[in-house]
Amino acid sequence: MYNIKILVLLMFSLQSISMYAMQESLHNVERGRQVMIDDAVTNFSYLTQGFDFLQTQGLIDTTFHDFLQQNISHDEHEDEEMNFDQVMIKAEDVLTLHMKHTFIKELDMTMKYYYSDDPVFLYVMEHKDTSMPDMVRLWLHEWSKTTNKGGFFPLDRAILNSNKIARMLIDAGVNVDIKNRYGQTPLHQAIFYSEIEIVQMLIDAGARLNLQDENGLTPLHLAVRNNSTKIVAMLIAAGANLSIRNKEGKTPLYSAISHNEKEIAHMLIHAGAHVNLKNNYGISLLHLAATHNNEEIVKMLLAASACINHQNKNGQTPLHLAVSNDNTNIALMLIHAGADTYILDKHGKTVDQLDGCTKIIIKSIVQNREKKQKKIDAQAIARLKKN
Repeated sequence: MYNIKILVLLMFSLQSISMYAMQESLHNVERGRQVMIDDAVTNFSYLTQGFDFLQTQGLIDTTFHDFLQQNISHDEHEDEEMNFDQVMIKAEDVLTLHMKHTFIKELDMTMKYYYSDDPVFLYVMEHKDTSMPDMVRLWLHEWSKTTNKGGFFPLDRAILNSNKIARMLIDAGVNVDIKNRYGQTPLHQAIFYSEIEIVQMLIDAGARLNLQDENGLTPLHLAVRNNSTKIVAMLIAAGANLSIRNKEGKTPLYSAISHNEKEIAHMLIHAGAHVNLKNNYGISLLHLAATHNNEEIVKMLLAASACINHQNKNGQTPLHLAVSNDNTNIALMLIHAGADTYILDKHGKTVDQLDGCTKIIIKSIVQNREKKQKKIDAQAIARLKKN
């Protein structure tokens, strides 16, 4: 009987100790939970501030601290972790739910009206680079992939309407090579509107320099068309391909010559642009320069070893075109540079048989032929003597 009493006392003692230990464990867990909540309120200030702001706007009715109290669960088992990570994601979702749509909507509005006094928009703009960079970056990435009714992306529209928003999108790391409905990239757009600062930002952000739009135009084609020497220089320095042809077979140098842009033509030739490419109609750069009566560009092309006797689809050489267009000085330049005066066009005519051939050109042709004949004769005599 005595032994039984001892055993019962021991059992009650062990049960009491076990209950005490369990209660102490629960207290420890709760203390740990409170420490975790207090630390989160301090360390995740963007959530604390965000909840406070939304509360002042009447959009939510709880603080971040109370939100954590309501959602972080008790850990009753030492081998299980509290749901802290899930609760933090849920807290960020609260900010996203009440801020993202308004922020994006107001961004669109500011591109039209250049101003917004919406409190949520102003709050996000104030904190986007300090306490909320990751969240705002995510929102901007999502927005950057949407188009308006015209098929233009936010970055396209920002380049036209708001450099500030364009910079915001580029800094957020959005896709800077995304093409609109016309196959144009943001770099095409920035060059079209001569936004030099944005062009440099896009280049620095790694924008691809040689993408073509639906007409085969590269950013360099557009820069040449705009006669923007500064942007052309930027693209050359960044390593743009100088000789890509558009759908008509025209290179950027072709565009420069067709618009008599001497400085840009010189820049492209000096940078190594191909000088012997023809367009889809067989017209070479020298054909073009001879037609446009641009003596300086003809000199540049000849100095760069442009082929002087290329024929277009009508069998015409640059000399044929110079004579036909009454460009006497260029015709003389080509003859003195060694143009072949015996080549026939598709009508079977040499240059001296063309209606526009003047006496001075004919005289130069005769002298050129005599000079070539003397050279041939001298070579023949040299061969005979050698034999």
